[in-house]
Amino acid sequence: MAIVKKSRSDIKCFFMGVKPPVGKEPDKLKKLQMMCKELNLEDFVYFNDWVEYENRSEYLLEADIGISLHENHFETRFAYRTRLLDYIWCGLPIISSEGDVFSDIIEKNNLGSIVKAKNEVEVAEQIIEILEKDKSAFYKNHNYSKFLWSSAVKDLLAFCMDPKRISPRFSFFKEVKLYYWRLIYLIIRIYEKKIANKK
Repeated sequence: MAIVKKSRSDIKCFFMGVKPPVGKEPDKLKKLQMMCKELNLEDFVYFNDWVEYENRSEYLLEADIGISLHENHFETRFAYRTRLLDYIWCGLPIISSEGDVFSDIIEKNNLGSIVKAKNEVEVAEQIIEILEKDKSAFYKNHNYSKFLWSSAVKDLLAFCMDPKRISPRFSFFKEVKLYYWRLIYLIIRIYEKKIANKK
């Protein structure tokens, strides 16, 4: 935000919920708050205590961008950040760090921008670039609709409304029974050979 405010003093950063109702306050939060004071960002960065799950859309719908930044390490690739689903749900352009499964989805579906981890200059540039773009162009080119529940469950809903068998039924027990009789036949043949050899 120190970089952003040099060219756009109207842009604010809002942390939606930094103090979870259960558990202790994150150690990084105090460091971040101290950094904001040192950089004179108190009028540009706001730390909200907590937002109830049911009320999160009220805040997100007032936002212009959804941001999710993280380090790129082993855990990152397997993490699934549900806040990104909330950004999609509310139609927000997304700025996210590279490395996780969602960064691929964001790029492939034109949902926003992917930045390198810990690159504050690139993040600042993307914030300004997205906010200065024509919003209608973004909403025209993105592919949010495929992530809506109405799209995600379309095939399942169609099947439930009109269920039908689409392929011949595979009988597991029939296959097992056939294997069983082959095994019995093989055992009998081995037994017969042993008896024949004894004679």
